Amino acid sequence: MHLEEKRLQMELEGKRMQAVLEQTRLDLEQKRLDLRFDLEQKRLELRIDWDQEMEQQRMEMQNRLRTVGASVAIEHHGGFGLPSDSESEVEDDQAVASSPPSPPSPRSHESLSDVEWPEMDAWSTGVSIASTPRSPDPEQQQGHD
Repeated sequence: MHLEEKRLQMELEGKRMQAVLEQTRLDLEQKRLDLRFDLEQKRLELRIDWDQEMEQQRMEMQNRLRTVGASVAIEHHGGFGLPSDSESEVEDDQAVASSPPSPPSPRSHESLSDVEWPEMDAWSTGVSIASTPRSPDPEQQQGHD
C-alpha cells in the first residue's frame, strides 16, 4: 500500500507541475501580447510625433520661402511701390526679355542631353516677367499727389 500511495502522490505532483507549467506558459503569452501591444502603441505615437514634426518643418519652410520671396519681390520691384532706382533698368529688362535665351554651351565632357536648358514657358506664351510694371508710372503718381 505504501508504494501505491507513493505512486499516487507522484502522479498528483506531476499533474500539479504540469498545471504550474501551463499557467507559466499562459502568463508568458499574456506578457508577450502586452509587450507587443505596447510596442505597436509606441510606434504609432512616434509616427504621429514624426508626422507632426515634419508638418511643422514644412510649414516653417513655406513661411521662410514666402518671406524670402516677398523680400526678393520688393527688391525686384524697387521697394514698396516706389519708383525703381533707374529707368534704364526697365528698358534693359525689356530688351533682354524680348530676345529668347541662348542655350548654355555644353562642357567638353557633357552631351547636349546633359545640359540644363532654360524653361521656354515665358517665351512660348508671350508673357515676360520684365514686361510687367516694376513700379507705378511716375506720371500717374504725380497726378494723384
